[in-house]
Amino acid sequence: MSASTLPTFSGTLVVVPEGYGFLRQNPEQATPEDVLVMRVVVSRYCLQPGDTLTVSYHLPQHHGEVRRYVARVLQINGHIV
Repeated sequence: MSASTLPTFSGTLVVVPEGYGFLRQNPEQATPEDVLVMRVVVSRYCLQPGDTLTVSYHLPQHHGEVRRYVARVLQINGHIV
């Protein structure tokens, strides 16, 4: 599946102490719809807690995967990447 055909999600970044984060529509509440933002993505874009992102994401494909995760960052705080 190409990046242009992947689903998109917009939300607020919540970063955990380990350095990775979750993109949530409501930063106060975790849901199954949250999108995992890997530590390398947080670092690459110098992301901060509270940033608003629009991303394309991968759906879980393999047994044991339970989270959707970022494929590509499309916008950060309204700015096209």
